[in-house]
Amino acid sequence: MKLITTRTTDAIEFAIQAHQGQVRKDGRPYVIHPLSVGMILQGAGYSEDVIIAGILHDVIEDSDFTKAEIEQKFGANVANMVASVTEDFSISDWNARMDTYIETIKNSSDEVKAISLADRLDNRRHLLLGVEQDPDFWNNPDESQVVLKEMNIAKKTYNEYNNLETELEETNMLLEFV
Repeated sequence: MKLITTRTTDAIEFAIQAHQGQVRKDGRPYVIHPLSVGMILQGAGYSEDVIIAGILHDVIEDSDFTKAEIEQKFGANVANMVASVTEDFSISDWNARMDTYIETIKNSSDEVKAISLADRLDNRRHLLLGVEQDPDFWNNPDESQVVLKEMNIAKKTYNEYNNLETELEETNMLLEFV
């Protein structure tokens, strides 16, 4: 498969549009994250649909675009995978929302699990870079609480996905520091 196809380019452009103006806590454009997720999936040899779903994985959550719009542009398979990795914000309690998310992923296809894992892996990498770049990171209670919540999600995710050990190896190494 070509590294970047026309459909993949379309997905990148769609993600750029969907995440326009959004930034991560370090000030970098948010779109770097979903593009990194797509690159992780591409590097692991997943299909074009899975790579595209990885690139679009936060679109429903973080923009005004809908599953129907993703389906119209990229097909039902991509739209269904994106919807599967989208948190249900109608559940206001964070722990209950994470439990629902994990249960959804647990009962999903291996491709959806891979998208979720690539998302978590890139988030761990981003947190690690944040810690490396800001020596006072752990002294900021807001930042450290976010990290601890993210690590808790990663631990829960890891426990649910233990049948995908090879893809979790790097995440597991990072979690040992918690």
